[in-house]
Amino acid sequence: MKQRCCNLNSVCSKNYGRRGIQICEEWLNSFEAFKEWSLSHGYSDLLSIDRINTNGNYSPSNCRWVTTAEQNRNRRDNRYITYDGITKTLTDWAREYNIGCKALERRVNLGWDIHKALTYPTKKEELKDLTGVKFGRLTVVSLAYIKNCAFWNCVCECGTLRIIRGASLTGGLTKSCGCIQKEKASKIARGRDYKKPIVQIDMHGKIIAEYQSPIKASVATGIAN
Repeated sequence: MKQRCCNLNSVCSKNYGRRGIQICEEWLNSFEAFKEWSLSHGYSDLLSIDRINTNGNYSPSNCRWVTTAEQNRNRRDNRYITYDGITKTLTDWAREYNIGCKALERRVNLGWDIHKALTYPTKKEELKDLTGVKFGRLTVVSLAYIKNCAFWNCVCECGTLRIIRGASLTGGLTKSCGCIQKEKASKIARGRDYKKPIVQIDMHGKIIAEYQSPIKASVATGIAN
């Protein structure tokens, strides 16, 4: 309190001392008086001192010990919303209707009707659940995150885990973790005739056979490429 109200060089002073907020003479001159009041008015290490009137001074008639949540409801910069005849802070309404504070604030700033702002589904709620749906070789396991659009955790038939954009799945653009493309590339490479033959040599470095492609060399020697 003293730092806030008496030290005008304090970072907090702009919201307290420089606003004219003071400490009553009784508390300012006697810590014992403040201690006695605190212990008789519910002091706890889990609570913070709060001014009932945020424009008033620190004094026995204007202070109380409250939780952080209660203190946050008594901030000067709180935004209050009245809905169905009841007035609460924006934070309290957001908590009651299970919506993010930023999302609710954005809707109110855009001029949404309060009922619609509180009850309209969020993007996450509007999503079609793809969990368990199979797209090609990919099976959707769960929602990974939302960043402008939905991204899903998927497992491929080969066992590889990937995070895939929802639109890529439903639009047929992605059907595997990439193993389909690898298999196609490998198949093309195996069947291709190379300009330079594949040479098989013995332990002395002597050429004992030549093959025109990896697949032909594999078939003849039994050695996988």
